Amino acid sequence: MALDRALLYVTGGVAFANIKNTVYYVGYDPLTINGWRTGWVGGAGVEYAITNNWTVRAEGLYYKFNEKRGIYNDSSLYRHGVDTSALVARVGVNYKFGGGSSAPVLARY
Repeated sequence: MALDRALLYVTGGVAFANIKNTVYYVGYDPLTINGWRTGWVGGAGVEYAITNNWTVRAEGLYYKFNEKRGIYNDSSLYRHGVDTSALVARVGVNYKFGGGSSAPVLARY
């Protein structure tokens, strides 16, 4: 949704990450649960045009990945699942080349 020079937006989609988790139990070697996982991401943000070429933006994203299980010493008594999520905040400054005109740039030699 555009409001004057500001653009408010929401975003979402699929997420992929290579995650390494280590679980510690007293008296046992650490259990490492790692590998590629899929999940989802959702967020919202705002971008504001300072000039026709310069914009600033800020957004927040929430990532949620599927659970992965590990077993200590091949024993069903010591199973552990790791459910991973992350909250990310980003800010940025953008420069748009070509000015404010909507006409394409055509090079002549």
